[in-house]
Amino acid sequence: MHPDYLPIVAECQIALDILSAEMVYNLYLDLLPRRKFFTKNISAKKGESQYTDKLFPLLSEYYGLSVVEFDFFMGYIETDTERVNELRSELATLSSLTEKEVKKQFNI
Repeated sequence: MHPDYLPIVAECQIALDILSAEMVYNLYLDLLPRRKFFTKNISAKKGESQYTDKLFPLLSEYYGLSVVEFDFFMGYIETDTERVNELRSELATLSSLTEKEVKKQFNI
């Protein structure tokens, strides 16, 4: 729905409890314009959740941190490549995988 029509629809919903479905349909049909319009599709950002769901529970259990604290920690260290490499090697020893497999599986 077009954002300009949201306040109108919100006001109408207050009185719609007492109307039948046909009357509601006719109200919106008369109230809203009949022209076609297109709105921009807003998709989710790709950078928000770049780590897999397997990584945070594994490391939060190992280090004794909550998932939220570890998410904050990852935001802090992801700019330092040396610390990321250290974390990748710790994950390799913790999960008995090679560093290449850790990088592929956990997106680090």
